Amino acid sequence: KRGLIDVDDVIELCQQGKINEPRIEILAYFLKASYNYEKNKNNIQDNFTRDERSEFNSIINSGSFVDLALQNDAREINSELNKYEIYRKLKRFCENELGVVLQKVDNQLEALAFDNFIPIFLYPPLGENDIRMNAFYILHDLFHYASGGILPFARNEDGSIRKAPDNTKPILLEYANYESAMIELECAAVWFSDVCMPKLLGYEKSREIFRSITIGEALENLGVEYSDTFTILKQIESTGAIPEQLKQHKDYDKYEAVLEERLIGLYKRDKENVKRMYDGWVNQPEVAEVVARFYEQALIESCPNGKHIDKLCSSLDSYPEGYNGLKAKISRTINFDIRRTALALKFYQGLVNQKDANNKIIHAIDTTIDKLHKAQLELVAIKSQVVDTNPTFNNLEAFRKWKRISNTVIKDARMLELRLQNSEELIGASNVALYKDRILPAMTILDFENPKNETN
Repeated sequence: KRGLIDVDDVIELCQQGKINEPRIEILAYFLKASYNYEKNKNNIQDNFTRDERSEFNSIINSGSFVDLALQNDAREINSELNKYEIYRKLKRFCENELGVVLQKVDNQLEALAFDNFIPIFLYPPLGENDIRMNAFYILHDLFHYASGGILPFARNEDGSIRKAPDNTKPILLEYANYESAMIELECAAVWFSDVCMPKLLGYEKSREIFRSITIGEALENLGVEYSDTFTILKQIESTGAIPEQLKQHKDYDKYEAVLEERLIGLYKRDKENVKRMYDGWVNQPEVAEVVARFYEQALIESCPNGKHIDKLCSSLDSYPEGYNGLKAKISRTINFDIRRTALALKFYQGLVNQKDANNKIIHAIDTTIDKLHKAQLELVAIKSQVVDTNPTFNNLEAFRKWKRISNTVIKDARMLELRLQNSEELIGASNVALYKDRILPAMTILDFENPKNETN
């Protein structure tokens, strides 16, 4: 028997995981966009102009950018893992709610800039690694982004950074507390990308991609229960030593090299990078104030000890299936065009201040950051009303507000950023050379020694 199936029904089946081939979903979106297809034309509001309807449909039918990237680099991995709800929902949450951006950069040093609460994935140098490792790098960082991050400052109830009684200096978190929380976040991401995903994908395929046995398989073969792997990872990351229970296993010699190279190497590298991140924010408290102001929902006070993975997986479990092109577009605008730009402007303001520039440019930066924050509040509010992809009144209003803000506040802010970034008069010739084309100039460059076969 042969029959016809509506392209929207195909997309829905893909999003529910009943069709586990992302290529089919991408093709379905492509067909919708190519033919400007609208299933429920009677639902279209008369207020849509022809141009608005065309652009609205283009946004709605764009398809998942994360899936597209994964299809390019690791098609079979994406297809196989798409069977699993946690994998699908993590991708959708990071796109629909966080507006994650996957970006390739010319400046390879900038590819080593990272913090948990800034969902902008900069492709790391692959070296001789299998290109399919990009899938594990992306999944590792998606788990980070969904977890949220920490600033090394005490914060008030409204999310702002707490100041000392004289209202001059911010109050720092004790480094040991910051380090402990950051290590737990890192262990959670390592668990997801190096234990959970390889197990779901299959150890044979994972060995082929990692070019070695994975951490998860090694621990399993050493008698560690799957439910205990996070505890073991955290113990190693906290102490820098392999637990005696593993060393006493009769097969430990088979896996000693991979555990020493990867987990002890991870411990040493993370120890250094966490200190770099701490110092990076402590040394630029004005930029950190912008983080606290713009990223309030992405910041957490501390990690629930030992329960971080359970909490996040429970949250993802209740998240609805399905990619929403309009919601994702608004979220990407908030993430990349508003928050990222605000951070860059505040960073460049610090360079201008060092040159004792006139107050006019300083005032322009502060005013622009205020406008960006107001625009963010508007977009967050309107995004909460986007619950489907139909051309309804609420979605039309959201689309129009996004369009207006993109063409005014964001456009002006981006022009100011480019002016600062390229002005030797304002920030000096050496800084223009140093930060040319940088996307995240305020971010500390981390040091990932021997990244081969390691997710960072």
